[in-house]
Formats: sequence, C-alpha cells, structure tokens
Amino acid sequence: MALLSKDGAENEVLFLDPGGLPCTVDQSLPMPIRGLRGEAYRTGKTVYDNDFSKSDWMRFMPEGHVTLDNVMFAPLLIEGKAVGLLGMANKPRGFTKNDARLVSTMGEFVSVALRNSRAVESLTNSEERYRALFDRSLDLVYLHDFEGNFIDANNAALNLLGYKRQEIPSLNFASLLSEEQLAKALEMLQELKETGTQREMTEFKLKRKDDNFVCVETNASVIYHAGKPYAIQGIGRDISERKKMQDSLIITDRLAALGNMAGGFAHELNNPLTSVIGYSQLLLDRKDLPQDVRNDLTGIYEEAQRASEVIKDFMAFALKRPQQEQPSDINDLIKDVLKLRKHAQRKNNITVKTNFDPELPLVTVGPVRMRQVFLDIIINAEYFMFEAHEKGTLTITTEKVGDVVRASFSDDGPGISPENVGQIFNPFFSTKEIGQGIGLGLSICHSIVTEHGGKIHVETEPGKGATFVVELPISRE
Repeated sequence: MALLSKDGAENEVLFLDPGGLPCTVDQSLPMPIRGLRGEAYRTGKTVYDNDFSKSDWMRFMPEGHVTLDNVMFAPLLIEGKAVGLLGMANKPRGFTKNDARLVSTMGEFVSVALRNSRAVESLTNSEERYRALFDRSLDLVYLHDFEGNFIDANNAALNLLGYKRQEIPSLNFASLLSEEQLAKALEMLQELKETGTQREMTEFKLKRKDDNFVCVETNASVIYHAGKPYAIQGIGRDISERKKMQDSLIITDRLAALGNMAGGFAHELNNPLTSVIGYSQLLLDRKDLPQDVRNDLTGIYEEAQRASEVIKDFMAFALKRPQQEQPSDINDLIKDVLKLRKHAQRKNNITVKTNFDPELPLVTVGPVRMRQVFLDIIINAEYFMFEAHEKGTLTITTEKVGDVVRASFSDDGPGISPENVGQIFNPFFSTKEIGQGIGLGLSICHSIVTEHGGKIHVETEPGKGATFVVELPISRE
C-alpha cells in the first residue's frame, strides 16, 4: 500500500509484503507515478495486467525487486480524488474482473479508514493549535459551567491568580469574588444564559490565592456542543496598573482642586484665629490674672498658634511652599504631641509607654510639620484601639540606627488587612467610618517625611496591632 506524496510527484510506500519471495529492495525508495499506477491514479479505477513480466515497465524495476508476473492497482479515493494505491501481484492464473471488483471494495474500506485517520489527525492538530494559542495568550482565557465552576484556564489566568492547573476543578466564582462582586457575576451569568453573549466588558476585583486582589476586565459568551449550550468561555485582561493610573489621576485632580481652595480656606480660618491669638495675648499681658486663669489662657494661646501653624502646613502641602527647618530633638517633638493628647488618652483608656533614647542625635526638620506627622500617627492608633476594644496600649520607641533616627509607634489594635496595607499612604484612602476622616492624614505624613529625606512604613498583622516606623536622617550640622 502506498500514499501519494505531498507534492503529488510520487508514491510513498506504507506497507510491502513480498509474499515469501526474495526481495531486497529498500522500502523507503520512492515509487514513481507512471505506467499502470499512473493509469489507476488518472482514471480512479482498479486496473490490472496479467502479462506484466513481459511489459516494458519491467526494466524500471530496481535491483533486488521480487519478480512480478501480474499486478493489480486499486486507487484509494477520498472525496473523489486518488490519494494512494492498494497493490497486489503474482496471483496464480492471473487476475479477473471479479478480483477487480473485490479489490475495489477493499480499497473503499481502506479509503474510509484513511479518511477517518486523517480526520482524527486533523482534529488532534487543530486541538494542539488551539491549546498552544490558549496557553500562550497574554490575556486571561477561561472556561466555566453555568453554575460558576471552572473547567479550564490558561497559564496567564493561573499565573495572575496564583493557582496551579490541578486546582482548577476546586475553583468557583464564590472563591474569587466578594459578596458584592459575586452578585454582579451572577447577574452576568443570567444574562449569558438568556442571550448567549455579554453586552459589554465588565470589571471584577478578583481575590488571588495569597489573598491579594487584582482588577480584571472580562467579556464572555456561551459555547455550544451538538447545538446545545455547553459552557461559558471568557477572555479577561489584568487592568490593575491601569486602575492605579486612573486613581492617581483622580487624586492629582482632587489635590489640585484642594490646592486652589486652600487659599480661601486659610484666609477664612486665619481671620478668627488672629483674633483669638491677639485677644488671648492681650489678656496674658494683664498682671491681675489668677494663676489658674493664666494657665488656661496660655493653653488657648498656644493651641490657637498651633492651629495657625497647621493651616500654614496645609498650605505648604497643597501649594508646595517651602517650610523653615532647624535641628530638632525628636523626643521633644513627640513629648509635645503627647502633652496635647493627654486628656483624650485618659478619657479613652489609652496607656502610653515610652522608650526614649536620651542620647538621640538631632535631626533637621520643620518642627511644626514633624509634630503633625507624629500627631496623625498617634491619633490613628488611639482611634483604632478604642474602636477595637475601648482601650489600648501605645508604645513609642526612639533610637539611633546607623545614620538615621528611628521613631516607632506600636499599638495593640486590630492591625491592617493585607489588601489595605498598600493603600494606607494614598490620598483620600480611609478605613474609618464616614465623618471620622477623609484619608489625607497618612498621605500628608508620607509627603512630609519624604520631603525631609526620610522614610515611613508600617509593620502589621491582622489581629495583632500595627507599628508605624518613621526614619529621619541625622543632622550633619
């Protein structure tokens, strides 16, 4: 049996049995299309020659070929085109028309088997090409049933979410989505069941295996098998970086608007503050004030001055105005803040423990701005400890580490969840209840510390409190 070569110029032998006769011919040698073989290809009919040994074609036989007394060739037809030959030879007393009909029938069976084999090979190749495209795609490609159970996912999807291929059968919408996001996914699923396709791209925030979150944009459609809905295939794209850029642009616009409003706010607030400072100073100049009244007035005067400095600090942050810096003792700055918070801490059952290094080197900072940093950190710690268990312990430690001064603020509050840790220094990000903060405190702290050449970071574990660490370069003066 031989098949037509890809270029159609010759036969390629698949099977050759000499019937027990001596034959030393290399079966890998090509078999040209000519003579009786050429006639079978050309006519598409079975042909035979019972006097082949005396024909001119015998001289083309390669050395070592078995002697052929008679031959018969039946074409192998697929869709009416001859793609190979089924050959027989050396029948005693020669071939007959009945033999031709029988071999033609055999050829038809072989053609059917060959066609099926090629169909399977084509399907296998098609599946391999699809799998290669599926796995090499940079976009997320996934397959799930109508209950949200995942059937398959490509490498991009698995790598983004941190799962292994063998874990796919255990995944469902519910394991990747929050309750709110799950409701949206179920709505999309219902739409797909009714229409077979998704009208527009949908954004989802998916939870990775490590509990971090990524933003993806997806589109899906129903795929069918034997005319019936089989599953849902979707394509998604990681848009986490794009979302960050969008959020950054929104924040930039907000800060720009905030900066434009800052001048008006400062003017409106400074006017009454100037009156408070001025009148309290006039009263302090009197010699007949009782000492307790003088102490209260001094407190009013100092707090009004501090409020004025905070406004200037806000203006400096919003409008990028330079602030005057001077060598300062971090211990003293923190003590000033603790003095202001003493009443609130006592009221909220907050205990403060301090471990101050008495030999701490000076740092060059804007004192008012750095007090603001420490104040925001301490107020945040107080808030979350009180919210968690209506009491708490704040431990403040200062120390020299290499060429920096480090101040650590450790609380025993609820800690910070992994998904929020990376956002706490972003402007307008807040986990406090509405009305308790707008999310600018820590972003301002980060800006101030960075402008002083320092660093600020948080160390936390959910349920085990948080430690904010501020590091500032030691003054060279």
